[in-house]
Amino acid sequence: MTPNPPTIFQRNQFYVALSVALFVLACVTPCLEMSRKSDPVWYGLRILSLGWLGILVGQVAWFANPLWLISVLLLASRKWIAAIIFSGLALLVAANTLLLFVMPLPADESGMNKTSLERFRIGFYCWLASLAVPFVRACLMRTQAAPQPKPDVRPHIP
Repeated sequence: MTPNPPTIFQRNQFYVALSVALFVLACVTPCLEMSRKSDPVWYGLRILSLGWLGILVGQVAWFANPLWLISVLLLASRKWIAAIIFSGLALLVAANTLLLFVMPLPADESGMNKTSLERFRIGFYCWLASLAVPFVRACLMRTQAAPQPKPDVRPHIP
């Protein structure tokens, strides 16, 4: 007895689970290494819980997370074009993290001390990968689901 090949639904469940697993891994690993020596490494869970406050200093990369969640739900429901749009937006918003290299952040409540990004750690790359999985999967499924032109079946009359 040969096993049945996985269906599209089962394969999508795999990619949704992969994306979620990468996101969880990003939460429990170091993500950013900052210049402030008293608090140099920021873990993903800390960034997830406090990152929304970045909007107060012009840092909006945290808002890629809700876009990612929507894209994962769209991927699970096989809405390829919408998943491409939301996951693409999530990746664009996440690119705002690059500004941390040149934009100092307040390191304390008074705003007297500043910190900036020194380098990315493994959690950041896991986070980016979790955002990219729905985008790549939806793009592949969209190209496979595109209607193929029907062959011309009219008889050839010379």
